[in-house]
Amino acid sequence: MNPDQLLKHVSEALAQSDLSSARKLLDKLLSLTPEDKDARHLAARLCRALGDNEAAATHYRVCLNRDSSDEVAQFGLSVLGVLPKPSRVPDSILHHVFDRNAAYYEENMASLQYMTPKILEKLLKGLERQPVQSLTLDLGCGTGLNGSWLRSRSRHLVGIDISPQMLRIAESKKVYDRLHVSEIETFLESSVESFDLIVASNVLMYFGILNRVIAGLTRCLTQGGIVAFDLEGLKETETEDTILETVGGRFAHKPAYVQRILIDSGFNVLVFEKEVMRYEKGQPVTGLFVIAKRNELGKLKP
Repeated sequence: MNPDQLLKHVSEALAQSDLSSARKLLDKLLSLTPEDKDARHLAARLCRALGDNEAAATHYRVCLNRDSSDEVAQFGLSVLGVLPKPSRVPDSILHHVFDRNAAYYEENMASLQYMTPKILEKLLKGLERQPVQSLTLDLGCGTGLNGSWLRSRSRHLVGIDISPQMLRIAESKKVYDRLHVSEIETFLESSVESFDLIVASNVLMYFGILNRVIAGLTRCLTQGGIVAFDLEGLKETETEDTILETVGGRFAHKPAYVQRILIDSGFNVLVFEKEVMRYEKGQPVTGLFVIAKRNELGKLKP
């Protein structure tokens, strides 16, 4: 295999938590391209997954020594606690990771028994007395895993994502009326449209501080509009409202923190439940599933 093929297979193995295969492939990759930045990033991810944070930090430092502006390495050192914790995952990392993984994203999610779309669909149906035809926004729609069930309940369906490659796959499903390449907070703060329903599946865990994105949701929802999303939850005994997870590099949030921000931003919380969202290494990963309604106190667009 050439280096590009090896990079692809290492990414797949890491996504599926097949650490043994990832290590063997990485050894081959680094022997061919020891100076390659992407290979070093993947090596650091593998070390984090194996619990060898010192080795992971070494890989990131090698990258920064070669390129001091390397945001992946900077963020990796933040995950490890070497650098200060950022408020969210940088756009450049999300764009790069999801563009690179787009072709096999759905296969990887299937291997994790990813259940969030079905859970959000079930919870929304449980609140409805009759079918609703909404003006709907699929926030961070990716390859369109929510597209088919949202289409059935939407008179107009808009999807946005930061990854053009993910959106190409979503477009091929022909369920969206419009698709936009956009960063989430920027879209929410600039959109001239209001939506009856906004769904954010596997999205908000890339944000640590939620104030700005929740304010954007308030701005873009109609009065009485609904938002539905999932998060990775923390125990209430944690001292911080949000932590940056060492292995996944995503944020987990304390339930009380999430509820407080929603209420302060003009939402009534309708559903706040814990359910298994996926499996990693055969073990269930429990998430928070939230549905909230924008009330009359929600802030109107300026």
